[in-house]
Amino acid sequence: MRKLIDTSHPFYRPLWVRIAVTLFCLAWGAFEGVNGNGFWASLFIGLGILCAYEFFIAYKPPASEPEDEDA
Repeated sequence: MRKLIDTSHPFYRPLWVRIAVTLFCLAWGAFEGVNGNGFWASLFIGLGILCAYEFFIAYKPPASEPEDEDA
């Protein structure tokens, strides 16, 4: 089964990227909620919660890559 967020992608390796994506989703959900858009607020807050779970609870860091022996 395919996941909504592919946590093994190299883009998500740095911690600051995972934090930024999660906070952006939660902040955008709060923004939509303040403006009275309940559907978009719940969608983005749900996505933020999913990101928090995937990036910080279920996240398995990739194995360290072997160093280049030719260098």
